[in-house]
Amino acid sequence: MYKSYWYGGNVAREYRALLEAPTEQIHRETFYLADYEPLALRDSADRFQEALQAKPIVTLPEPVARMAAKAGDVINALGLRSFPFNSFRLNTILTEYRFDLSKTRRVCGDLPYTLGEGVAATVDWLRRESIVPS
Repeated sequence: MYKSYWYGGNVAREYRALLEAPTEQIHRETFYLADYEPLALRDSADRFQEALQAKPIVTLPEPVARMAAKAGDVINALGLRSFPFNSFRLNTILTEYRFDLSKTRRVCGDLPYTLGEGVAATVDWLRRESIVPS
């Protein structure tokens, strides 16, 4: 499952480059902002799990996940809106989305951060802000 995700430092670089680009390069064009290469959802999740030194991520077979999501739908319908898993969330996980970033790359050039650097910086920030334990 691949998705066009982004690290904030890369998007900030793209945004600034678009603001500074010559008008003729960007006029009447649509630009998507994301890391240029789509990420494998499992790979990025595993990188965060490792960097956070968290327990391994549990993976369910899809039919089991669909049954659990339906159970979550029922629990939500019964009034427990905070139940964390339902069909909406499962569909979000299973939906692949990729954007054509070739125009963005042409105007903005190379991005400053790799996936590994983005994960490390995000984990450092999460720890500094006490969102996750150190």
